[in-house]
Amino acid sequence: MELERTESFRKLFTDTGCLTITRQLQGVRHVLSHQVLYINFYTIEIEQEGEGLASYLKIKNSNLDTYAVSRLMELYGESGS
Repeated sequence: MELERTESFRKLFTDTGCLTITRQLQGVRHVLSHQVLYINFYTIEIEQEGEGLASYLKIKNSNLDTYAVSRLMELYGESGS
């Protein structure tokens, strides 16, 4: 997968053990005032948290509604993913 070959991906997921990547939604159309985006959503499951992810804030799905999220993230959540 092209995503896995990027430097950013490798930095984030080094030392995380086995990765499982699943495409959840494909080609979601999102219209902005000046452009149309077609978005793919992926779920990435890891065995353990690696050093690349250590500085990120972990949020439980059940607490996500207490944070401001983009409309795209709302669509992902509404999909049941």
